[in-house]
Amino acid sequence: YGNYSFDNLPDGDYTIVVDESGLPEQYTQTEDPDSTRDGRTTVTITDSSLTDLDFGYEPDGYGSIGDTVWRDMNGDGVQGGPTETGIDGITVWLYVDYGDGNGYQLVADTTTANGGQYLFSDLPPGDYRVVVDDEDPQLPTDYFGNRYVPSTDSFFDVTLDVGESYLDADFGFMPLGAIGDRV
Repeated sequence: YGNYSFDNLPDGDYTIVVDESGLPEQYTQTEDPDSTRDGRTTVTITDSSLTDLDFGYEPDGYGSIGDTVWRDMNGDGVQGGPTETGIDGITVWLYVDYGDGNGYQLVADTTTANGGQYLFSDLPPGDYRVVVDDEDPQLPTDYFGNRYVPSTDSFFDVTLDVGESYLDADFGFMPLGAIGDRV
């Protein structure tokens, strides 16, 4: 991903130039081999290979994904009311699709805190999947010891643009219904 190579070059002087016209407008150069950050460098080859001529670019703004894991007491998939509080200690995973044909790959995880909150920050633009652990042992249990079950999807697919934040990746969990009394 982003690799380049010029093979079988005779000894001599070479200038390497990055064609920045193919980069998104919102990217800034952060590194090049001669520290000028002009997208070009000149090198001399003499009986060797140079494999450390890296050019770095980063987006002008980073984004974030996050929000809340909560008790969805009425199972409607919408957080509201005094009994629908956040759940701390639940694992949430972040995956990214680099577009290389390998699908989504795990890049980070976090645990909810401060009322079920979580946040993945400093994210470059891209395609992400956020997944909640719907079998986390920290999920609340009902009167009979049954772990709460998802009332929303257990994952969100999010595409971030430069500097964009998506703070609606919320996950609800509800108690199972029960019928009973005394015999």
